Amino acid sequence: MLVAECLELCLAKGYAVPQDLIGALRRTCLEAIADAVAIPARQALGLCLGRLGDPRIRSLRDPGAYVEVPAGDYVYGDKNEPIRIETAFRIARYPTTNGQYLAFIEDGGYANPDWWSDEGWAWRQQAGVTEPGYWQERRWNGPNQPVVGVSFWEAEACCRWAGGRLPREREWEAAARSPEGYQYPWGDKWEDGICNSREVGLEVTSAVGIFPRSRQAQLGLDDLTGSVGQWSCNEEAERAAVEPGVLRGGFFSVGIDFLHTWLRWGGTGWGAGKSLQLPLRPGRAPPALTH
Repeated sequence: MLVAECLELCLAKGYAVPQDLIGALRRTCLEAIADAVAIPARQALGLCLGRLGDPRIRSLRDPGAYVEVPAGDYVYGDKNEPIRIETAFRIARYPTTNGQYLAFIEDGGYANPDWWSDEGWAWRQQAGVTEPGYWQERRWNGPNQPVVGVSFWEAEACCRWAGGRLPREREWEAAARSPEGYQYPWGDKWEDGICNSREVGLEVTSAVGIFPRSRQAQLGLDDLTGSVGQWSCNEEAERAAVEPGVLRGGFFSVGIDFLHTWLRWGGTGWGAGKSLQLPLRPGRAPPALTH
């Protein structure tokens, strides 16, 4: 673990790594994640993988970054209300990473009103925001850590830039629970150390996809609970004067009682531990996944 931490620090500072070592180091990191080695070592190796160039992470504009969620019958909320998802849609395999979000920034995402709703653009101009909160803090800015400090309006704009939109709440929950209506993405039983929760003790967001046992059982989606909250659209906002955004998925700082797939967190502001997942546009037959 010490070697991985030292290497990650050197890479973060821009020190060169011989090219003939990069491939071997990547393989070591990926094997450690797949083998679910001890969590502190897995986190250190996961962050190291991000600095080396994580081959699992694709551009937000790449259809291969998404997984199709089928239309069908699902349940919603703590009362297991029956719902119907009428149209298949796609949602990102991982929470949006700093590296993926950087492309939005570098493409002038904060300067182009075309990507923003009227409300979002007014908020951005008033707040003078040009990047997420905590963007400059190393603790949160590993390339394959989920982006944090992102408001609902920034999440919405990034989704439009990527060619999609934020998932509706019911869509997000359908992806997390599957037609089986699981209490957690992996099933109905809690397992210690299965995701980045308070019980694990990392006290920070983890590199995406380093908790393979928490992967959504049917769809293979990672990090749907723990580590970082994920923005969705509040469907009640279409009918009433309520906040347009709802966070789903829980955070690294909360425990078992707050990590069920049906829990929701309101608000449109930003803070550490708030992020987004991006779906491609529902309402049309999605293209075949590329690999």
